[in-house]
Amino acid sequence: VVMERQEWKAFVKTQVKQILKYKPEAVFVGENLFAAYPIVHALRKKHIPVLVLAEKDGQRLLVRIPSGS
Repeated sequence: VVMERQEWKAFVKTQVKQILKYKPEAVFVGENLFAAYPIVHALRKKHIPVLVLAEKDGQRLLVRIPSGS
């Protein structure tokens, strides 16, 4: 699927709006952080931390990406 810039921005905005309806303390991003990065970036601007699962030395870690401006 190829999206125009405006379509993509509208998609990200809609996704963030849906997430913010639940007033989360943090949001978990599964699978692919890089694919979800525009949404993660928008959430951080709204001061919502993002949690990501990472693996290091065979251990699974829950990493918290702090909210920011």
